[in-house]
Amino acid sequence: MQSFKDAVLTLCTYLLALIFLPLILIPILFLMLLPESWRLSSKPLFYLLDLFYKTIAHILLIRITVIGKENMPANDPAIIVANHESILDVPFVGMLCDGYPQMWFSLTVYAQKPLLGFFLRRLGVPLDTSDASSAAAGLLRAIRLVKNYKRHTIIFPEGGRYTDGTIHPFLKGFVVIAKTTGRPIIPVFLAHPGKILPPHTFLIQRHPLTIIVGPPFLYRVYETEEAFCTRVYEWFVEQNTRTDTFFG
Repeated sequence: MQSFKDAVLTLCTYLLALIFLPLILIPILFLMLLPESWRLSSKPLFYLLDLFYKTIAHILLIRITVIGKENMPANDPAIIVANHESILDVPFVGMLCDGYPQMWFSLTVYAQKPLLGFFLRRLGVPLDTSDASSAAAGLLRAIRLVKNYKRHTIIFPEGGRYTDGTIHPFLKGFVVIAKTTGRPIIPVFLAHPGKILPPHTFLIQRHPLTIIVGPPFLYRVYETEEAFCTRVYEWFVEQNTRTDTFFG
């Protein structure tokens, strides 16, 4: 019976997506073609992206609870760090920005995909984490973009999607950016979005989602990169334990 309900939910969601999302995506595609200096500061583009993220969240037909939204800076750029289980993490995190300009980090493998790659290359920096020199070059470009444009930087520091219920070790790229720019880290914990849409599946399951936005983490001058990374990582482990205890 539950699988039948999930199938109906999935059908409704994809039908709604076919009706509404192209109306938003078409103008987004045109705005994506703007030169970098215009594109990365385009208010219409990020307004439409905000509409895109929130439309996806609504057509999923699930209950989404956001705790700590007041921790998201309204007018100042920050580095948003989130755990990663599902492709839906992108709209779930993106909608928290409320149209504020943003830049996304992604793995090169995703940036090479036809349609998704176009968006990722135009909105952020693909990183090849399998090669140290390529990763360093991508990080340097990201730091330049972060410094030159007033916008959020969004990173999934686990470096992949994991649905085993644990927080995997963090890559330290976000630490380098925080140390170099002085911008705060805003942690965003997504309570198992992989239960809604796991990787490599199309069936959407009716599972409520809790999103926890934590207080900002600032890099301390006396702190090592490893210590700062651990401090942020442990916050995620703590939220993971708490949500498993209270929400199951």
